[in-house]
Amino acid sequence: MMEDPRNITRCTNYILVARYLERCADHACKIAENVQYMHTGERIEIH
Repeated sequence: MMEDPRNITRCTNYILVARYLERCADHACKIAENVQYMHTGERIEIH
């Protein structure tokens, strides 16, 4: 980014997209844990 400051905005957007995808994955894991609990009554942790 130091070589070409025009890339700063694009790189920042990539970082934010990566963060949002990680949050989506965390929510999906939590949903899977809840579905497993509702179906079997067993608590599991997915990480």
